[in-house]
Amino acid sequence: MSGFKWGLAKSFMCEGDDIWSRLRSPLHQEAYRYWRSKFSEGLLPGRDAIDPLEVPSVLPWLNLVDVLKDGDQYRFRHRLIGTGIVGRYGRDATGSWFDDVYEPELLGEHLHDYVELVTTARPNLSQVAMPIPEKNFISYQRLALPLATDGSNIDMIMVVIDFDDHGAA
Repeated sequence: MSGFKWGLAKSFMCEGDDIWSRLRSPLHQEAYRYWRSKFSEGLLPGRDAIDPLEVPSVLPWLNLVDVLKDGDQYRFRHRLIGTGIVGRYGRDATGSWFDDVYEPELLGEHLHDYVELVTTARPNLSQVAMPIPEKNFISYQRLALPLATDGSNIDMIMVVIDFDDHGAA
């Protein structure tokens, strides 16, 4: 890592059962339907149930985030970042911990949403401004969906990003 950290700016839109009615993006609708199709006996899907190749239109905009419980705190790491996201950010943070990538003063707000998702097992949808100072005029919607190897304890988050200008570089 170069030592450069991104900032974050977002506004919370909805969570849980509100999600479907708020999904305007066909990309998010496809990802949500796919995620719901992987439920088994009412249990959350695990990472092993998710095959990004089954949703090729989502793959470039997919970010899989590892969740690690460290005592009473959570840490998050970018496991996989799609090529569309990497192209937009101009950087590949795959394998990086959030606290190594994002500015400390903005990290807490971002982590709050992910910790809430982990503790409630409820998906959320947020409107986010690009967390890079020279690109903060670019916004996107972030759909975050919980994954759990054992069906209930969240150990990964499936994030799908849809830029408001949908694909322009």
